[in-house]
Amino acid sequence: QQQQQQEQQQQSQQGDGDARKQPDSVGVERPHAKRPKSARLNGVVGLNTAIDVMGAGWYQVGIGLLCGLSEAADGIQQISVSFLIHSFGQLFHLKNHSKALIGSFSGGGMLLGALVWGRISDLRGRKFAFVGTLLMTGIIGLMCALAQNFKSFLVLRFLLCIGIGGNVPLAFTVFTEFSPRLNRGAYLTMLEAFWALGAVASCVIALFVLPTQGWKAYVVWCSIPSIALGIAGIFVLPESPRYLVIHGRIDEAELILDSMAETNGRPQYKGLRLAEASETFESSNVRDLFSPSLRVSTIGLFVMYFSLSFGCGIFIWLPTLLQSKKMAVMSMYRSMIIMALSQIPGVIFASFLVERVGRRPAIAVFFLFGSLTTGLFALAESHRIVVIATILMEFFLAGANGSLSAYTVEVFPTTLRSTGMGACSALSRFSSVINPTIWAALMNISDKTAIFTGASVLMVGFSMLFIMNVETKGRALQDHIKAK
Repeated sequence: QQQQQQEQQQQSQQGDGDARKQPDSVGVERPHAKRPKSARLNGVVGLNTAIDVMGAGWYQVGIGLLCGLSEAADGIQQISVSFLIHSFGQLFHLKNHSKALIGSFSGGGMLLGALVWGRISDLRGRKFAFVGTLLMTGIIGLMCALAQNFKSFLVLRFLLCIGIGGNVPLAFTVFTEFSPRLNRGAYLTMLEAFWALGAVASCVIALFVLPTQGWKAYVVWCSIPSIALGIAGIFVLPESPRYLVIHGRIDEAELILDSMAETNGRPQYKGLRLAEASETFESSNVRDLFSPSLRVSTIGLFVMYFSLSFGCGIFIWLPTLLQSKKMAVMSMYRSMIIMALSQIPGVIFASFLVERVGRRPAIAVFFLFGSLTTGLFALAESHRIVVIATILMEFFLAGANGSLSAYTVEVFPTTLRSTGMGACSALSRFSSVINPTIWAALMNISDKTAIFTGASVLMVGFSMLFIMNVETKGRALQDHIKAK
């Protein structure tokens, strides 16, 4: 009887071990905690399958809202640079090269933040980095109001932008890892609409606060959303299940999926058992961004992010350029609000296009027409044509930003997603560091020279699409680097 019992136990253990093998051959056997089995799926499943069957529901709405509002908070801070350059120039009688320091210090901080926080996110977790970037941005933003002179403000602005530089790519990374593959590109692109809302909010705050209360009150109002969202993230944001799986914390990932199933109204999928990743995070490092399977995509994306940021450098100088076209101050504020609102339909159109024709064709459309409309702005003379050209420019460049971000997070595997997104963002921020100085020098020659240069650089980014052959529409997210 004892021998029979031992044989039965051995057979049971062997069968249980076989049931835990991942069907898509990217897992290893492991002991599993006792949890109720899913009523719809038996055995162990891969994480891509698990998230796909959960679908897009209220759980994704909550995550997307938090990530989107963080993008809006970043948009408020980034657009504030335009108004601060204009206000400081009038207050301290600064020349163009001195005003450019605000933009350069801001870009330098965002460059460092994108590199540092991207790697922290891959090492310490998405939640830790996401909350940390928001709180850093908000708290140092409040400290900017205490700056006693222009130099101390520049230092604080640099530190503030380390937080912004880290949070912008993190918002896309976090939302990507909770989203099913169906229509994922559209959802990711729509995050850019929140950034546009933040840009509008920054213009509205400037309209009501700057003329009456001054720049110190303005920077305080711009910092409050980041602090509020950082505190909210501590309590409501879960850790990314993809991050948990590749770090071997399978049980925690399964509990998050149970919560997702319940919130999305699919309780039949509670109790899914996940396969363990066959590789750990330590198997990848920063150098792997240039591995054979990623090298062309990485270089192409670096050039595209740099060129898009350089072309968007026109927005830093937009108040100055509008005034040079004889536009009154109050009319300028109202026009900038209308122009910022035009980014929202641009993002909505991008979210449709990336799912209809694919990521790369959509990016091509927005880069090409973004360049052409920038050139149109340079040629515009009357106020009506200036406003129309700016609206079109904002429309296409916002679509370029959204579609490019959606594509980028899908290109890199989970072990490098935050690092890769951060590196691309860092190239964008490096462009932001040199943008103000180069634009100021070109504007000393003529405004048209600066604007046409920006349009030409956008065309360089457009040309990169001819050497990049990876299309991510409908493709499952990769967790590890694949051999070429």
